[in-house]
Amino acid sequence: MKKQVDLDDLIVRDFQFKEKSRFEDEPIAELPISTRVWRVLRKLGVENVGDLVKLSERELKGTEGLGNKSLKEIKTLIGEMNLSLSKAVKYVKTTD
Repeated sequence: MKKQVDLDDLIVRDFQFKEKSRFEDEPIAELPISTRVWRVLRKLGVENVGDLVKLSERELKGTEGLGNKSLKEIKTLIGEMNLSLSKAVKYVKTTD
């Protein structure tokens, strides 16, 4: 018999054991990113790297003004920090 696993429970456990990165408090304004990416992230309410890694690739792909090239730029940047985007899916509404 297979046991059903609650995704939220796994996410909580993942965060409990994950060591906080020294980059998570780094403001996005100080990162070497393009102006386009910076503007889109600001519209999403992203203030720092910690906010950014809470977003999933799916959420970012669904954001107006953020295409594959910009997504690659973000993934490369956070990858250099040994971080990755969230695997959890939430829904983000952009504001004008």
